[in-house]
Amino acid sequence: MDTEIRQLEEALRIAMLSSDVAALDALIADALIFVGPSGEVFGKQDDLALHRSGRQKLSMADWQSVEIALHDQTAVALTTAVLAGTIDGAAFSGRFRYCRFWGKTAGVWQVLGGSVVALPAAMEAIA
Repeated sequence: MDTEIRQLEEALRIAMLSSDVAALDALIADALIFVGPSGEVFGKQDDLALHRSGRQKLSMADWQSVEIALHDQTAVALTTAVLAGTIDGAAFSGRFRYCRFWGKTAGVWQVLGGSVVALPAAMEAIA
């Protein structure tokens, strides 16, 4: 199961980087609850709309580490990433940490929820 979640995290990375809305739609649960870096809460349709509209464009999404904790038909993925791109035309870049909750329903793994935070410069040596 660990390998499967790692493969799904990679598929999610590629879908995010290319704004592949169809792939994101398949990977994200309809009832997604996701907390963004400034505390805003997003649902699945919010996330898909960001990619569909081009409001968010990633030029880099490199997963530096992925840690997986398995729990029956759920998994928690803690991913440290270097991201760069634009949101609403404003450039951003830096190191971020995602915490994603994956669940398996009817034989299909999807992201049920999660959050992302920007890592402060002081975390560079620790992370």
